[in-house]
Amino acid sequence: MKVILCLTLALCFTYSQVFPSETQGLKFRGGPKTICKAYFICESGFHLNLKSKPDFEDENHVTIYDDFLLPLDLGYMRNISKYIAVGASGHLSFDGNFTRYGLRPRIQYWLKTNLAVNISPGLYWFSNESYKQVSPGKILGLSVVFAEIIALDFIYDSYKLNSKIVEDLNLNREGYYLGISGRSESAVIVPVIALGFAAFLQGLNNN
Repeated sequence: MKVILCLTLALCFTYSQVFPSETQGLKFRGGPKTICKAYFICESGFHLNLKSKPDFEDENHVTIYDDFLLPLDLGYMRNISKYIAVGASGHLSFDGNFTRYGLRPRIQYWLKTNLAVNISPGLYWFSNESYKQVSPGKILGLSVVFAEIIALDFIYDSYKLNSKIVEDLNLNREGYYLGISGRSESAVIVPVIALGFAAFLQGLNNN
């Protein structure tokens, strides 16, 4: 969690200082082709899990369930037409159990200058002391983006696990998340708020 927060703060601040305005068509805050040719992805979010029931709890009380997901994406987008931008981002996230890392190709459709829809499938990996990942995790994000400052997100993800503790235990895991993400400059603010709220949720679970 601390790694995600520190990376967000450092990289977003660096990008905003090095690329404060358009440089040969490249901007820190995105926009359609009428505004820029290409732009950076600097995105952090806070998402609540819509599933309320734990998938499994083994004899050592390792619960494969999470209340929240804290994602960070850094990447690059290029406008290939008046309405469409394509690109990709490196993905890092934390769900209370695992730190995930992966890659998400992206396509963004500009409805208006300050309104867009973003679709971002991808694959991710993680490691855990109690479980082994059978295959790459799958993630699919759908976002409504407002002025490249904030977005409303829906995220679906799934992965397969084998327990290192319970023999022959195979677990298929799915998550459905709804939340918001900050983009460009506001990507610095969201992790600070999310960190406090996530700590609050974990405190409730411990009690």
